[in-house]
Amino acid sequence: NYLYVLPLLMLLWVNLHGGFIVGFMLIGIYLAGNLVGTFSANTDRSIPKSKALALSLTLARCLLTSLVNPYGYHILLFPVTLMSEKFIMDYIVEYWSPNFHGTLPFRYLLYLTIAIFALSIKTLNIIELALVLLFAHMSLYSARHIPLFAIVVSPILLRHAGFLLDQADGKVVAYFKTKAQSIALTDSSLNGHLWTVGAVLTVALLLVTGKIHFEFDNKANPVAAIEFLKQQHLKGNMFNNDTFGDYVIYTAWPRYR
Repeated sequence: NYLYVLPLLMLLWVNLHGGFIVGFMLIGIYLAGNLVGTFSANTDRSIPKSKALALSLTLARCLLTSLVNPYGYHILLFPVTLMSEKFIMDYIVEYWSPNFHGTLPFRYLLYLTIAIFALSIKTLNIIELALVLLFAHMSLYSARHIPLFAIVVSPILLRHAGFLLDQADGKVVAYFKTKAQSIALTDSSLNGHLWTVGAVLTVALLLVTGKIHFEFDNKANPVAAIEFLKQQHLKGNMFNNDTFGDYVIYTAWPRYR
């Protein structure tokens, strides 16, 4: 049970990014889903009841830790205030709806979602349904939320794709099942760290061989301008564009704030 970690994560999250509200949304969905399960006559009510109690305590602890920030309880109102600003929603590009006229992998994830749920032999439970509908709405309303949709929906898609695979026959399906079982055995022998270790080793290999390197794009960021400021030691307040403000903070802090 890793729920005890969430209040600690919320303490960091609320002080680092306004997207912390998503944490409360997720806890709320799982809490609501388990509360509904306590009234179901087809399942053991003690399981969703115990989960609902644990999630309620976690929600309360997250609310308390989220108050540890320079703005106090006012920080909880910030996401709502931001999303209600019509000017920001209408004129800031990242808050616009996704543009399907260009190359957008998001469309294929949407197609895959519809196809798998249409073919799945099992219906979505109430928690899965709430997650898919909420984050699909958010991603269609604002392209900024597409990564959240991908993160939340992918495990659900894989679970239902697994149901389909279990019912399928044929040589190709048998081959993938065999490969999946061997990978699962390897992963379990590494205590679930196969993909993490593999990813780290791959990145390390690419770095050593010079396949990837780290630098800022001169066309997207004021690289030369910041270097000039550092060399000339100019003083005074700085006015900069919000688009590359993070780059200024990263490269010029603490001399320029």
